[in-house]
Amino acid sequence: MAVSTDKLSQALRNEIDRYLDGHRNRSISGLAKKASIGQSTVRRIAQGEVTPTFETTAALLGVMLTQKEFSEFVSKFYPKLGDALGRVYASTPDDHFSDCEINEVLASELGNHIYHLGATRVGTTRLDVQRLWGEKGCEVLDQILAAEILIESEGVIRAKEASFAITNARVALNTCIHGARNFDTSLLGTEAAVIGHQTEAVNREGLKEIQKAIHSCVSQISDIKYNEKYLGDIPFYASFIMNLYDKANFEEEL
Repeated sequence: MAVSTDKLSQALRNEIDRYLDGHRNRSISGLAKKASIGQSTVRRIAQGEVTPTFETTAALLGVMLTQKEFSEFVSKFYPKLGDALGRVYASTPDDHFSDCEINEVLASELGNHIYHLGATRVGTTRLDVQRLWGEKGCEVLDQILAAEILIESEGVIRAKEASFAITNARVALNTCIHGARNFDTSLLGTEAAVIGHQTEAVNREGLKEIQKAIHSCVSQISDIKYNEKYLGDIPFYASFIMNLYDKANFEEEL
């Protein structure tokens, strides 16, 4: 079912108005900075002059809404994606969602690796960071600690926030890229590594099935990682991307 652009635009404008209303320390420029979107673009969206893409919508909502509100908004306009997000976020606290300072850390390769390692339930240590990334890693770690994005207590380094979601598509894509660069091929053939790539030409129904399969996989992994039965001391990462070679042969009314 196609998304109503008028209803989507109005709903997003309503959220922007609600976010700004009554908060003297909030502004269009501040919202744009936190969402890593051009100020003029956010202003035009707020004035109803342009129709936002999903990428822009998600980035803005990630700043303004809790994870529950975000899932509900996405479910209204993108039902299949909303269902997948609802399952992924089901076990996470609702007190915090997205943060521009964390996005800035995730933009750099070392910052990305160190933050995600510290964001696990077991956290990390200075010795681990030094062993994996040397003195440069320790310098980046000190910067992240100074910004209080990661917290060090009794020798263990953990994320300050109990949960975090990447709602900025560029940051998420960079995370996939950083993960690929850090891929340890020596682990292939064991339970610790999987790599694969699929390509073919399919119809619209096939694309929907592929998207559904990826959403299902993401949800299943989320169920596993939040299950106390599998709590352990082995940090892992998994990235998922699917796209077209040429979007010219894919037409969809947003």
